[in-house]
Amino acid sequence: MATGNLRGRFLMWRIKIMNSTNKKLSYTDAAYEILKQTNEALSSVELVDIALTKGTLETKGKTPEATMGASLYLECQRRNNESRFVKVGRDKWALSEWGKKAIQVEIEKYDKATQEIQLKIRKTIVGDPLNFDGLQYAPINEQGVVFLFGKLHKELGIIVEAIQTGFPDAKGRKKIRAGWQEIAIEFEYRSSNFLSHKHEIQHCDLIVCWMHDWKECPLEVVELKSIIEKKLKNGDEQNF
Repeated sequence: MATGNLRGRFLMWRIKIMNSTNKKLSYTDAAYEILKQTNEALSSVELVDIALTKGTLETKGKTPEATMGASLYLECQRRNNESRFVKVGRDKWALSEWGKKAIQVEIEKYDKATQEIQLKIRKTIVGDPLNFDGLQYAPINEQGVVFLFGKLHKELGIIVEAIQTGFPDAKGRKKIRAGWQEIAIEFEYRSSNFLSHKHEIQHCDLIVCWMHDWKECPLEVVELKSIIEKKLKNGDEQNF
C-alpha cells in the first residue's frame, strides 16, 4: 500500500473521530475493522497506527505492533480455516472473506515489493580496481586486509600461529637474525583505527593495515597498499 494513500486515510479518519468517541476493540477486532475498510493487506505496524489514530485501540505496552502480530497469528492457529485473517507475507495480513483471487493479488504484491527490497540490499560497494592475486578490488574494511595479509605474509617474513576474534587479532612469529621472534598482530583498515578501537599498545607488536595514517604510531606498521602498489608497478602480481 502506498505511503501517501495511507497517510491520506489517516487524515480522513482523524476528521471523522474528532467529535466522536469510538468503542475500544480488541487487537483482532480492530484489525478486522481496519482491513474491511481499507480492503488492502496491511502490516501489524500499519494496523496499530491506524487503530490508535481512530481511537479504537488502547494500549499501555511498549510494543503494540508485536502484540497485534501475535494476536493475529494466534487466531489463525486456533481457528484455522475459520480464521478471519490470512497471512499473505511476513507480517502482512488480509481478510479470508476477500476470497482466493483477491488474496492471491495481495501475495503477489507482497512478493514484488520484497524482491525490490532484496535487489536494493544486494547492491554492494567496492574499493578501487586492484586485480591482485584473486582480489578484484581494494579493501574497504578490515576483512580485506586479513585476506591480503594471507597472500603476503610469507614475503613479509611472518608466520601465523593463531587468528582470533579478540585483541590482538593474530599471533605469529617474525624472522629476525637470531631466529623467529613471537609477535602480536592487529589488523586494521587504517592504522589510526587502532586508536579509535582503544587497543592497548603494550599488548601489540605489529599493525597490519591497508592505509597507514597514524604518523606518530609507536608500533611497527605494515601498510599493504604501498606494498601492493609497488608489486603491481613492477609487474610482480599473480592474477588468477
